[in-house]
Amino acid sequence: MEDPKSTGSKSASSRAELAREKRMKSIEEEAKKQAEKEAKKANEKKGKRWIKIGTTILVIALALLIFFFSFFGVFDRQGHAIKYKDGSHAKVTGAEYEYYYRMYYNYYANLSEQYEQQYSNYFGPGSGKSMTGFDYEKKPSEQKFKSPQGQNETVPKKYGANPTWADYFEYKAIEDSESSAKVYKIAEKKGYKLTKSEQKQLDDFIAELKDSAKQNEYSLDAFLRSNYGRGMTEKLLRKIYTKQTITQRYLNDQKAKFESKVTPSEMKKEFKNNSKDYTTISVRYYQISDTIAASKAEKMSKSQKNKINAKNKKKAAAFVAKATDANFSELASQYATGTEKSSVKSDASYTTLGDTTYSSLSSYITPKAADWAFAKSTKVGDKKVFAKTDSNGLTSYAVVLLSQGQTTDNSYPVAVRQILVKSGTDSSTGETVRSDKAAKALADKILQKYQSGKHTEAAFSALAKKYTEDDGSKENGGLYEDVTPDSQYVTSFKNWALGGHAVGDVAIIKTEYGYHIMYYVGKSQYPKYMEDVKDAVANKKYDAWYNKIVNKDKAKVSKSWLKKVRRRVDKSAETLIANLNSQQQQSVQSYGAY
Repeated sequence: MEDPKSTGSKSASSRAELAREKRMKSIEEEAKKQAEKEAKKANEKKGKRWIKIGTTILVIALALLIFFFSFFGVFDRQGHAIKYKDGSHAKVTGAEYEYYYRMYYNYYANLSEQYEQQYSNYFGPGSGKSMTGFDYEKKPSEQKFKSPQGQNETVPKKYGANPTWADYFEYKAIEDSESSAKVYKIAEKKGYKLTKSEQKQLDDFIAELKDSAKQNEYSLDAFLRSNYGRGMTEKLLRKIYTKQTITQRYLNDQKAKFESKVTPSEMKKEFKNNSKDYTTISVRYYQISDTIAASKAEKMSKSQKNKINAKNKKKAAAFVAKATDANFSELASQYATGTEKSSVKSDASYTTLGDTTYSSLSSYITPKAADWAFAKSTKVGDKKVFAKTDSNGLTSYAVVLLSQGQTTDNSYPVAVRQILVKSGTDSSTGETVRSDKAAKALADKILQKYQSGKHTEAAFSALAKKYTEDDGSKENGGLYEDVTPDSQYVTSFKNWALGGHAVGDVAIIKTEYGYHIMYYVGKSQYPKYMEDVKDAVANKKYDAWYNKIVNKDKAKVSKSWLKKVRRRVDKSAETLIANLNSQQQQSVQSYGAY
């Protein structure tokens, strides 16, 4: 039998042990829970850290993607620079708008530089700017707009009293891209598509661009971006070319329709109301001025300019006092300089504006000179001086003498078709095309094809489209219209055309270009001046029709795109100017080395 005391002691010991085990178990469970909490927190921190890293990577990737899209012009091809309220016309993308803007900038910059190179030796530095109004050595936004010589270009009043060339480029780019989009949509609905000839011209154009890109070690798209804007691609350029070509052909077709519907009574009324637009006069003309470079004139004082102007005014007064038709060349030679002196004296054409129109005289001299010369009160032999002051404050004085009064061109224009077979050397390439004998044999063979078939204009036109080597008339079947004694064609061609043939007459003639198979289409119904009247009536109707189309559904223009394109072209101009300056410095250094 166990000792009761020992049993109680053992039970107490067991209870203590159980309690200890329970505490240990509780501590372990608490430690486990704490460990789980710590692990959870660590996992949460790790997850947050990866989220932060992932977000950073995503932001960088997104930024790179945006840069990629921007650099390669994706946004330019998708974003819209011009939209239309009723949505009836195709929208103009930023890339298309930039193409038109750059088209104008490139044209005037290249033309200004070309004129500078050609005429600066004769008229002094600044000739390019003087003749075009545009300074290719300045950014468009930094120079005031000035209409080119002989043109009457203006900028809308919304651009302010002193518009810049950037304003002009913007205005023209909006106008052209908007009208092209609207007219093309109509032509497209009427089933207009590129002809085979037009498609070939497009393919040839792209091929030339690829060759240029290769020579400059560019890919085609990189070359296009550098010349036409960031969003330009071959696909987009083809689209724009197609749109422009189809639009122009559709407009030409519409103009022809208006011309065919002009009535004699409409022509008579037009001539009565605007006779000076269809008559010509002849004047003797010489301008007295000092050839001073624009850059030099800008630095001259007002008193210096006044002194020069007064001197030239006095010369003009002395000139006009003595001038007659007979002595005009002699007097002009006294004021001429250099090589011009002998030319003016020996050749009356240097001081003659023959058979000139009111508009030509107005733009060439001044509107006041045109008003005076065409006034009924002005008689043959009358003379007068007309002053014109340029933007630098220098005045030129034009001595004008009326040598022939108003007259009309009563010759009857004729129309012919031709198939050209070239011979000898191609003037553009310097390569021998074919021998004279081979060219004549081929011309005879083509003529035989015509004579053995239907003797119709349509049949001849079809042969011309197939065989002629005259690219300028190939598409329209070799057609040349409005041939008159004043036309600037080679003598043999013009003489045959005006030789008084019957409709349908054919013949082979020879010129410096090769052999021409000629077909006489016929003579105009009206003399030349009345044909001009007819064209004017048709043009007024056409203009009304055209303005109605382009002014319908007014466009909403994106100001942000306009600003963006301005900045880009100004940046391109900066690069061009920097390159020009670098070339000039290298040229000077090279010259100095000698």
